[in-house]
Amino acid sequence: MAINAETISTLIRLSRIDQSRRELSDRVAAFPDRFRRVTAARDRVKSDLARLDHDLGEARKERRAREQEALTLETRIGEDAAKLNAIRSNTEYQAMLRQIAETKNRKTALENQAIELMEREDDLSRRLETDRGKSDEELKALAGEETELRAEESRIRAELGTRDRERAELLRDVDGELRGRYERLAQSKHGLAVVPVVKGACGGCFASLPPQRVNEVRQQSRLVTCDACSRILVWDEENFGP
Repeated sequence: MAINAETISTLIRLSRIDQSRRELSDRVAAFPDRFRRVTAARDRVKSDLARLDHDLGEARKERRAREQEALTLETRIGEDAAKLNAIRSNTEYQAMLRQIAETKNRKTALENQAIELMEREDDLSRRLETDRGKSDEELKALAGEETELRAEESRIRAELGTRDRERAELLRDVDGELRGRYERLAQSKHGLAVVPVVKGACGGCFASLPPQRVNEVRQQSRLVTCDACSRILVWDEENFGP
């Protein structure tokens, strides 16, 4: 296929644009995962804080339950002690004393549990206060990261749109048969349809080229392709190298 230097220049520019579009598209495709990582990190921070707050609430609830139960037993001890004066049987009297003693032991155990739970509350409260401050900082940082990500995504999408428009304009300057050939190559070669000759080899697959083929590329008078990978070969020392 006959070709001229201007068309070759257009193909080179198209190839550059397609490579840029591929890189930009890959970056756009990576944004959902990047956003998910930020969201997961934010959820972890909130979850850790919520779990700590829940543990504090549970400790407080258990401590109050133990205190209430201890108060109930205190009332029962007083009631049982009041019954002692009315008991005439020594056996019943001793049984009541044992009952009061057992109740006091249970009350003491509950009070000790309440003290332990109160200490746990204090510890959890301190941790919650510290972690809440850290969490606020982490959430603020994550919000900033998300804002930066959205700005970066918007910028890259805009840049990709510009490359798409530039590509469409250049394709109008390529005739139908060559345009179709280029499009098929760009599709199958991931945007790298046009490559330079590099040290006597294809710049795409690096297969060695016969000297005659290299000369044909240098003359820029017809379309020359690589026999190994079918890419369009060009000679462009300034932009692609000798």
